[in-house]
Amino acid sequence: MKCTIATCLMLITVFQLRVRADSADSTGTHSDSIASQLQPWRLAAVCTGIAAAVTVSQIRQSSMYWSDPAPFHFNFHDDWQYAHGADKFGHAMAANLLNTGLTEALLWSGVDSTTALWSGFTFALAHQTMIEIRDGFSQGKSGQYVPYLGFSWGDMTANALGASFPLLQHYVPSAVNLRYKYSLHPSAVYEQGGYYKTVTDDYESEYHWLSIPVYDFLGASAKKYWTPYLCIAIGHSVKNLVSAPNVYSFNGHHEWYISLDYNLETLPGNAPWLLWIKRMVNLYHLPAPCVRILPSVVVYGFRL
Repeated sequence: MKCTIATCLMLITVFQLRVRADSADSTGTHSDSIASQLQPWRLAAVCTGIAAAVTVSQIRQSSMYWSDPAPFHFNFHDDWQYAHGADKFGHAMAANLLNTGLTEALLWSGVDSTTALWSGFTFALAHQTMIEIRDGFSQGKSGQYVPYLGFSWGDMTANALGASFPLLQHYVPSAVNLRYKYSLHPSAVYEQGGYYKTVTDDYESEYHWLSIPVYDFLGASAKKYWTPYLCIAIGHSVKNLVSAPNVYSFNGHHEWYISLDYNLETLPGNAPWLLWIKRMVNLYHLPAPCVRILPSVVVYGFRL
């Protein structure tokens, strides 16, 4: 999954910078408390880390996905058939994480919150667009046709929505505690082996969730019946993308879930480094009671 590689590299860089900063400065109760004034050395470190992460990401993806160049072309034929559209959720998640990570790093550098947020949005969208353009100039790998290559307007739409999600959280008060989350639960196809080399290549193993803070939407009299620690999450995945004997199929079906979810950011502790960790871990959907509602009803115990 191309966007996963770039996202991981970016977040590792930002996380290391942030933890280092918070170790040196443990005052304040929110990210904005760190951003009191612009600090050039911190900003230079962030920019250097971003440049290094993007460079490594491009080099790796060039060898993994873009080894067969082609004239620029659009992907209209397989775009929404590939992975049954589940790759669009992945693109949105990657753009959301890139914006979130860079925004936090710029706040640490002393950039004001509005500039940091819009800079994160611009970088996330530009980075994902660069990947999409390079997809448009490639048709496969080592002579093998790859169905997700070619410039995709569907991918670009998902990139824009994902990069915009932190803007929604910032400018719409009722959306401030919404979270777009991710989880992995190895599929039967992956566990059997033979087709997918890694679990992150398998969209059947991936789940994307919109976590809704129920407590925030309750009236004052109803809040006593709920807790701010629990949310309700709506999840999506796909199944039956691979048919025997290990042949990729353009069939498959969608699956939709409703699950309890944890709002880890409400847990005690306001040190800046702890707020950062809670924020980042809270982007992963931890095991919780869950019900699959489509294509049929299945009740689970604790499930990712």
